[in-house]
Amino acid sequence: MQKNRIRANRQGLAFKTLLTIIMLLYPGLGTRIFNIFRCKEIDGLPDQHWFQDDLTMACYVPNSKHDNYLQVALVSVIVIVIGTPFSIGMLLFYNRKDLHDEESTNHLDLQYRLGDLYRQYEDDFW
Repeated sequence: MQKNRIRANRQGLAFKTLLTIIMLLYPGLGTRIFNIFRCKEIDGLPDQHWFQDDLTMACYVPNSKHDNYLQVALVSVIVIVIGTPFSIGMLLFYNRKDLHDEESTNHLDLQYRLGDLYRQYEDDFW
């Protein structure tokens, strides 16, 4: 029984640490991902958009370096920018009954694992 409790505490700590790292990295990753879409037209040049962070790279040209970055950015928007809040929302949604029910067997584990997300949860908004 004691070994299971220790294992559960370690898993909870690992989950809590991973969640904290994700929440710290999320704003910076989102900014970098959306920077790929920052292209501008330069006066005096033909109707071409240029990548704002590297003006030697043409934007929206098929099979170009920027096109490759754009494909990775689109996948990243879905996985990171949309997937992260969606996953956290689903995690809270599926555990909503145990979050404030102190009689539940999962209550203390959820309180430990979800940390700051747990403290922000309020029953009235579900």
